[in-house]
Amino acid sequence: MLPAMLRTRDGRVRGTVPCAGCGLTPELCACPWLEEVELGFDLVVVRHAYERNRGSNTVRLLQKVVPATRVLPFGTEGSPFDAETFREMQRPVVLFPRGDRVLAPGDLVREGDDARPSLIVLDGSWSQCRRMARRVPGITELPFVRLPPSPERVWQLRRSESPAHVCTFEAVVRAVEVAGSPTAAAVLQSSLAIVDVLGRHSRGFLDRDAAQRRLDALLEGRADDRPQLR
Repeated sequence: MLPAMLRTRDGRVRGTVPCAGCGLTPELCACPWLEEVELGFDLVVVRHAYERNRGSNTVRLLQKVVPATRVLPFGTEGSPFDAETFREMQRPVVLFPRGDRVLAPGDLVREGDDARPSLIVLDGSWSQCRRMARRVPGITELPFVRLPPSPERVWQLRRSESPAHVCTFEAVVRAVEVAGSPTAAAVLQSSLAIVDVLGRHSRGFLDRDAAQRRLDALLEGRADDRPQLR
């Protein structure tokens, strides 16, 4: 029996405690195949309180592969948001589609003695993020940027209002691409794809053979043992 299994009083298995890193159940944990990445800018996620325990939320995965990620909770009862964090930033931009300004390499690249850039990402449903873009203390004073047009999204574990709407993790991947770091972006994208495949398999959206083929393709050329689904 897996140590993380939870049982009801009559002994039936009720569920499993998800991994704190990838959010998957222990038998499908993706952490051994996830690589850490260091970014050239500070990454700050303002996460709606309702997102903290959602299984489809990608911030825990982002913290796993980008350990320097800073998460600021918003909307937690009894814990007012501290806007001082924003005032300490020297070159902040908020990644949210308000206005026409598109995220550019100069927003995230540090040259010479320039101050280190900071990317602020809002995390929640689109309706929550629209409200957060107006209500988070101090955020309306900062410059807002949108992502440039890009291919179809990878994360399929959560529905969105539009194909142009992507999860927080994927938004960061595209920002890293804009910053001119294709290798780091590819590593991040691979991590997201691995967790997406395992997550869809665990929910019955992908059968074992289809999930195994996709995992083998994602991990092709890796020296470590590949997961074998049962």
